[in-house]
Amino acid sequence: WFGWYGFNVGSTRHISSELDGGIAALAGVNTTLAAAAGGVASLVTNLFLVERKTGEPYFNLNYAMNGCLGGLVCITAGCALIEPWAAIIAGFVAGLLYLWFSNILVKLCIDDAVDAIPVHMINGFWGLIVTGLFATPEHMQNAYGNSEHVGWFYEWGRGSSDFNLMGCQ
Repeated sequence: WFGWYGFNVGSTRHISSELDGGIAALAGVNTTLAAAAGGVASLVTNLFLVERKTGEPYFNLNYAMNGCLGGLVCITAGCALIEPWAAIIAGFVAGLLYLWFSNILVKLCIDDAVDAIPVHMINGFWGLIVTGLFATPEHMQNAYGNSEHVGWFYEWGRGSSDFNLMGCQ
């Protein structure tokens, strides 16, 4: 988890101005929130499913750790472009997607010992979609100096249905 701070926050390249510091701080906050939400979502959902299936609830830390990783993977694309509340949603859904696709691979007898496909591929795709949906005009302007094409939900708020950012993702 710690390495993602160096990657996501470090991607700002410098924090020589207040604006750059704000971008780095937002990236760090969103990284933390998405990872935590992914871990909690996968852990608690698995606890609920196992209890319903076997009658014996237990925590599986593999799901918690991989749920955190799924949250980290999904937030990497848009860590400096979305609001913290959207990072929580992104991470929570990433945890559920990880759990769902991990179980699909087991049912299909596809060997993925470390769950790399659900963590990286599925949540990587989800992260691109999250950025295309939730990138805010303010954060796009701050990070890239242009807010012409923003997340789809914010485009609707502008009265437009510009799908360019979402389509590029």
